[in-house]
Amino acid sequence: MFEDLQYVQSLEKEVEELEYEKAEFSNDYDPLLQECLSKDIMCSILRSFDDIEEQTDMQCLYLEKTEECENLELELLKCK
Repeated sequence: MFEDLQYVQSLEKEVEELEYEKAEFSNDYDPLLQECLSKDIMCSILRSFDDIEEQTDMQCLYLEKTEECENLELELLKCK
């Protein structure tokens, strides 16, 4: 009977240690998870900025080409 009690107490102690380790792991894991999520979100935002920058560059190029075409058209009209 005494051996059964010791066995149960050792199991209880082991469960307590595992719960402590679980809490400790969770305390370490949560900040890492938040950091990873933050980095993923930041990367997505930065990629969006790159896309916006590319689009802006294309719009500027389009405006420049449109202006060139208008200038050429004016020159052609002057030559007539």
